[in-house]
Amino acid sequence: MVSSPQAHVEDPFTNLRQTFREESEERLAGMDRLVEEVIEGKATFAAASAQLRRDTHTLKGMGEASGFPLVSLVAHRLENYLDDIDPAHADSALLDIRAHIDAMAKAMEGHRVDDAAIATVLRALPIPRAFNPDEIELRNVEALLVTSSRVVGRLVARDLAACGIRAILTQSATEAFTLAIRMKPNLIITSATMAELPGTDLARALAAMATTSKIPVAVLTSLAEDDPARKGLPAGIPTIRTGAHLSDDLAAVITAYGIG
Repeated sequence: MVSSPQAHVEDPFTNLRQTFREESEERLAGMDRLVEEVIEGKATFAAASAQLRRDTHTLKGMGEASGFPLVSLVAHRLENYLDDIDPAHADSALLDIRAHIDAMAKAMEGHRVDDAAIATVLRALPIPRAFNPDEIELRNVEALLVTSSRVVGRLVARDLAACGIRAILTQSATEAFTLAIRMKPNLIITSATMAELPGTDLARALAAMATTSKIPVAVLTSLAEDDPARKGLPAGIPTIRTGAHLSDDLAAVITAYGIG
């Protein structure tokens, strides 16, 4: 009896990783060419930035799902970086953008890295150019800022920078879980009201999870002290009031946690 050869069964996830690697290497090469064209004066930053943002957003969305979490996390940092660029000084940021691209290219090499190594790579990335290094010295201290309001996010990021703390922004409470675990921030600040999940619930969840329970958390809110949503917070989680009290409350939280 002649036995038929066993059919080869391909691993769908392996195929997904390979497809993502091939497409992303091409995308990253295109991003690098765009940066080079701006450096050489063949294109303006304004013309190149829209494509850089689209490519970065695609890499962020597909990286984690395709087995390359570090690519996704560096892309998230690059999104934050691009948002903070002053158009009047965009040319000075080109080498920093290239540093992000290089970090993603290296992450595409396929070597799996643990969370500690991921956090080290992320903290080595260039800081946003919106902050003048002659006026503000950002230390190796990071805060994960979770808020659906870009305006509020920028206000809090500004005050954090004044304390030497770099803010990493996300508008997604769901994404915040992954970022908290991967980037190991020194502080997490979440708005009380979020579209997907109330910030108070996010704070409770982070306090309950073994991987994030030791990370200091604070809730940013305009809610009154007697609001039921505030009463549901775990003991010891402070609140930061928006508006006129923002800077003072934020400074008090940083001091209380020993971060400043």
